[in-house]
Amino acid sequence: MATEPAPVTGYTQLDEKGRLTLGKPLRQALHLGAGSTLAWLNMGEAIMLVPVDAQLAGLMADAAEAFANAHLTLDHLDEELAIIREEVVMEHYGPDFLATFGRATDPTSLR
Repeated sequence: MATEPAPVTGYTQLDEKGRLTLGKPLRQALHLGAGSTLAWLNMGEAIMLVPVDAQLAGLMADAAEAFANAHLTLDHLDEELAIIREEVVMEHYGPDFLATFGRATDPTSLR
């Protein structure tokens, strides 16, 4: 039976830019480092912080596997996103908007 790790407690303050620092014992207990990602959730008068590095790494691995299985590369994705971006701009703003900027209305014009 695995034992629960001892709780780590502490406090922190927001700086002038709204940032907060997590103490070293907490960072070590949660295996957090510079660049670690935390999701936050407002729960009434409390804030829950959830480390998500492992979940993001898993999603990235799943995405890479899906790309490999579909024989797609990042170039394929980039090309498709350019086409989608053009369609969204045309739908939202119309061809006159692009003409104002002297752009053609073909799918490669916003790349």
